[in-house]
Amino acid sequence: LDILKQELKKKVKINRLLICLLIITLLFVTGCGDEVIINDENSGGIFKGASAVSSDFNYNGSGMLVCTQAAVAEGDMEVDINYTISYTDGIINKLTSVQKVSSSSNSSLSIYEGAYKNIASNYKNLDGYTTEVTRDSGSVSYVSVIDYDKIDVDEIIAIEGAEDNIFDNGKASLKLWLDLAGSVGTTCEEA
Repeated sequence: LDILKQELKKKVKINRLLICLLIITLLFVTGCGDEVIINDENSGGIFKGASAVSSDFNYNGSGMLVCTQAAVAEGDMEVDINYTISYTDGIINKLTSVQKVSSSSNSSLSIYEGAYKNIASNYKNLDGYTTEVTRDSGSVSYVSVIDYDKIDVDEIIAIEGAEDNIFDNGKASLKLWLDLAGSVGTTCEEA
């Protein structure tokens, strides 16, 4: 049993490392323009005073948001990151994330495809969380759909970690998500 626990801890550390590598890779190809500041050695770049929505947005309302994350890629790569969020009374019901990397470099696409597949493997047995990785000759896409009405919050926190999560009293907080998304250059509009 102790050996099994040790192996499970190793797998969790490896999975977290893979997620961190993908985030670092995305941050590497994501340009933030002159709005970026560095507030300390642990935080990386953040948008100073940025918000993903307008200042008069009703965080406790209901509806749908369509969001885009700012991304400028190196070389011939293009990165598109989009989100669709449905929410009720300030609680996220469903979040669809579509990340697409386009390139003429087969090796670059292979790196992203492998990273996306490794990330997807973390969620394969989690009810309410579906992922799909697709690849064609010039791009690789990662689509995730999170149904927060069905998801086990403790399980997702066990996978992703307790830091910087969007949960408040066991519910996915729209405000927390928008604050986090705004800090990395995401902008949203009501659909």
